[in-house]
Amino acid sequence: MYKMSTNGLNYAAFFVLYVICFAYMFRKMSGVVALGTLTIVHSAFTLFLGSEMSNMANALTNTPMTIFAIISLLLTCGMNVAALIIIMLMVTTLQKKYNNKIGTPIELPIEEQGYFDTFKSYGIAIFVITGLLLWLITAKYTNFNVSVADQPIPALIVFALSSTIVGLSIYQVILAARLSKLKNRTVL
Repeated sequence: MYKMSTNGLNYAAFFVLYVICFAYMFRKMSGVVALGTLTIVHSAFTLFLGSEMSNMANALTNTPMTIFAIISLLLTCGMNVAALIIIMLMVTTLQKKYNNKIGTPIELPIEEQGYFDTFKSYGIAIFVITGLLLWLITAKYTNFNVSVADQPIPALIVFALSSTIVGLSIYQVILAARLSKLKNRTVL
């Protein structure tokens, strides 16, 4: 069984911070601040997770499926940080352009608001799936660090979860790129 180099309090702290950020991100008056906080929390978690996964990859004998899961987790975190930074740049640019108070909500056009709502919803989905995948490959290491030939069901679960978070993260980056075009508009 893989023993984490840090205790469960680090994961619990990140979990609480994520939940708080997501809860406030869907509120109109605190969404911008929560988005900025989420960007910082997610950046810190990406660095923390990178260290943890590096230790796991170096300390244990992993099957190709577990290596795929580790790479997927790290790619997902990296893409999410990039998407969050793109969104934050768009939001701060629009605030400077159209609002005279920092942190006030911005009214987006209907289509872009739909993209932004999807971006936030996918963020929660990625958070849940990533948490599940992380739990499976760390806490349930002996059950899920298996080859497809030996135990296809656990290996396929890891593959499906890994592929899902990467796919959702790619779509989040696409949504962020679409939303970033708003900062070049002259009229919202």
